[in-house]
Amino acid sequence: MPSPNLFYQCFPGVLLPKYFKFRVNGGITETDMRFERFNNSKTAAGNPRTVYGATYGINGSIDNLNVRNLLNENLVTFNRSFNSKHRIDAVAGLTMQRSSTEGNGFVSILVPNEVLGIKGLDQGTIMNKTTSGSYATLVSFLGRVNYGFNSRYLFTASFRSDGSSKFSRANRWGYFPSAAFAWNLGNESFLKPVKAISAAKLRLSYGITGNNRVSDFAYLSVLDQEVGANTGNTRSGYYFNGNYIKGTVPVMVGNENLKWERTANLDAGLDISFLKERISLTADYYYKRTTDLLLNASMPTSTGYLTAFKNIGIVSNRGLEFTLNTVNINTKNFTWSSNFNIAFNRNRIEELNGDQPSLLTRVTNWNGNFNNSLPYIALPGKPVALFYGYVFDGLYQLEDFNALPNGSYELKPEVPNNGGDRANIKPGFIKYKDINGDGNVDANDQTIIGNPNPVHIGGFSNNFRYHQFDLNVFLQWSYGNDVLNANRIVFEGAEARRDINMFKTYESRWSLDNQNSLLPVAGGYGPNVYSDRNIEDGSF
Repeated sequence: MPSPNLFYQCFPGVLLPKYFKFRVNGGITETDMRFERFNNSKTAAGNPRTVYGATYGINGSIDNLNVRNLLNENLVTFNRSFNSKHRIDAVAGLTMQRSSTEGNGFVSILVPNEVLGIKGLDQGTIMNKTTSGSYATLVSFLGRVNYGFNSRYLFTASFRSDGSSKFSRANRWGYFPSAAFAWNLGNESFLKPVKAISAAKLRLSYGITGNNRVSDFAYLSVLDQEVGANTGNTRSGYYFNGNYIKGTVPVMVGNENLKWERTANLDAGLDISFLKERISLTADYYYKRTTDLLLNASMPTSTGYLTAFKNIGIVSNRGLEFTLNTVNINTKNFTWSSNFNIAFNRNRIEELNGDQPSLLTRVTNWNGNFNNSLPYIALPGKPVALFYGYVFDGLYQLEDFNALPNGSYELKPEVPNNGGDRANIKPGFIKYKDINGDGNVDANDQTIIGNPNPVHIGGFSNNFRYHQFDLNVFLQWSYGNDVLNANRIVFEGAEARRDINMFKTYESRWSLDNQNSLLPVAGGYGPNVYSDRNIEDGSF
C-alpha cells in the first residue's frame, strides 16, 4: 500500500528535500486449496469387481495446499531540473520477495462405511501420509540515474544486486550493471531544416541481467523417501526380518558451486519518422551472450544419481529487426494504417560443459518406442536444437537380395543394413545411408538432418476504421525453418497397431505390385529411429 508519509512517521523530525520522495509498497497473496477424492463402490476405483477396487476397497484422499507470496518495496526517488537544460531523475531501493508452498495429505483405503463419504475416511486404513514444502527468498538492492541535456542527450546508468536463497552463501549474490545512451537527432540544428524528417533518435545500450530459475535450494541434494509399503514403489524401501522398512534414497546430487546465470546484451537502434509521422521506421541490432546456463543436466550412471543442476555452456544470439509503421489514409470517416516487421535472428552454441563435444536430447512422453532415440543435438559453433538422425536412402528393392529356394530373401553381403538385424530385412523395408562407408548402418551414421531455426520471421497487419466499424487484418510468416512431422511416423505404418487409422498415403505403400513407392511395406520401418524422411519445410 503506498504511504508517502511513512518516512516521516518512522523518522520524526527528519525532512526530505522537496526533490525527494519516499515510497513503501507491500503486498501478500495467499491461496489455500483443498482436494478431496472419494471412490465408493459404484466407481471404477472402488468397485470390488475391478482389480484396484478388489485390492483397496472403498478409498479416498484429502490433500491440502497453501501458496503464499510476500512482497515489500522501499523506493527513494529524486527528480530535479537545472537551468532549463539539465534534468536528473534517480531511484534507489530495496525490495524483498518471499514465496512458500506447503502441502499435506493422506490416502485412506478399505473404508468400511461408504455412506459417510469423505467424512468417513478416518475409519479406513490410513497410508501415504505426505508433507511437502518449498521456500524461496529474493532480496534486491537497486539504483538508476537518468540524465538529460537540453532534450537532446539522455544518459542512463543502473545497477542491481540480487541475492537468492536458491544458491549457496558463497554464490548467493549476483551483480548486474547496465548503461544506455540516446541522442535525439530531431532537436539538432543541422536536421531541423530537413522538413521531411519529423523525428529521429539514435540509441545504444549495454547491460547484464541474471536468471535464477531453478528449484528452491537447488544447490542442496534431494532425497526421495518411501511413503508406504502398499504403493508398489520399493525403490527406497526394504524388508528386514519379514517387516517392510521405509527408506530414503538420494535422487539429485547437490552443487555448492551453482550460481547465477548471466546474459550480457548489446543493443543499437535508430528511430526515425517522416512526413509529420505518417511514416515511422525502427531498426535494431542486438547481440546477447548468455553464460553459466542453469540446466538440470543428466549425470553418468556410475555416479548413482540421475540429474544435477549445473552451470553449463555459453550461448549467443544476434539479430536485426525492422519495424515500419505507415498511416496510408487518414480522413474524418476513414483511416487505414499498416505495420510491417521482419526479424533476422541467429543463435549459436559457443561452448558446452567444458570440452564436451556434443549434447544429445531425447523427446519423451509421446511414444515410448522412441525413448531411446535422440533427435536433437547441440554442437559448439552450431545453432541450438539441430535435428539429428539418419539419412533416408529409399527402400530396399528386389535387386538388393539373393532369392532363396524356399521363396524368402537374403540381403546381399555388400548391401548395408538399416540399423536392424540383416536377417529380418526384406524387400520394401526402409533404407538409411551408410555415411561412413563401413558397410554397416549404426549410430555412427547419424548426422544433422534439419534446422528448426528460421532464416527470418515477420508480420504484416492492416487496421481499417470506417465510422464506428474497425477491421484488423494480420498476416505472419516464418521462412527457412524445418519441423519434425511425427504424425508420419505413427500414421504411415511405423506403429504396427490395429487401434489407429493410417493416413490415406498408407494405401500406396511398397508391394510387389507397387515397387516404385517410397512408403515402406507394412512392418518395414525397421528400428525406431528418426530420419530426414520426416523432416519437412516448416515455412508458412
